[in-house]
Amino acid sequence: MKKSFITNCVIFLTSILVLFSCSNDDCYTPSENIIFEFVNENDENLIENGFIHSSSVAINKIIDENRMIGIMGNRIENNQLVLNSTISRYDGPQDFMLILNTKPAKLLYFNIVSSKIQKCNAYNIHDVVFHDVKFYKQDVTHYKIVL
Repeated sequence: MKKSFITNCVIFLTSILVLFSCSNDDCYTPSENIIFEFVNENDENLIENGFIHSSSVAINKIIDENRMIGIMGNRIENNQLVLNSTISRYDGPQDFMLILNTKPAKLLYFNIVSSKIQKCNAYNIHDVVFHDVKFYKQDVTHYKIVL
């Protein structure tokens, strides 16, 4: 009687441990950074030469034709704009407007397509596409934008 009680307790505790130890966090992957490098037609970096400053860049997520949400936490690193990594943690397409408060001011529209990895707390970036501006895909998350 005592032996079966102990066996049942061990089985019960093992079951609970197995249930709570398996989660989506087991395969968590940090969000990928999306990096924009702004250059002119001569391939000169526009952040490095002072044409673009960190305070002159804003990004808005387009919700619909009447609503946008500002994306905070973007930063300049190595003369490139590194977008807030939470942007890539989304399942599906997203539309954005990048505002460059330069002379003259520029509005750039781009889309990000990403997807959730099944049974995992991670996302893949599939594509970033700019509209009405020349850009080059350096790799999956690094884009050179010609202004």
